[in-house]
Amino acid sequence: MRIVHSFAAWIFLFVALPAFCLANQGDSQGVIVQESKMQLVLAQQPRLELPFVNNTGKPLGGHVNLEILREDDKIVASKEADI
Repeated sequence: MRIVHSFAAWIFLFVALPAFCLANQGDSQGVIVQESKMQLVLAQQPRLELPFVNNTGKPLGGHVNLEILREDDKIVASKEADI
């Protein structure tokens, strides 16, 4: 069941992340995620590592909302953070 939760989180990220990056359309690269360095660590304290690269040359902030969904799309867990 944890695999289903992780899979739902990944799908959410791939849907929400492009919308975040499109907000920087004036910049050719904007904010990108280094996909080769993404990690889902399950040992001791589970965490999802998303290495963002800011190519805009200026500081950016934002609000991140991560939701883990069940198969019936009900929220099992969520976490919010300002960055």
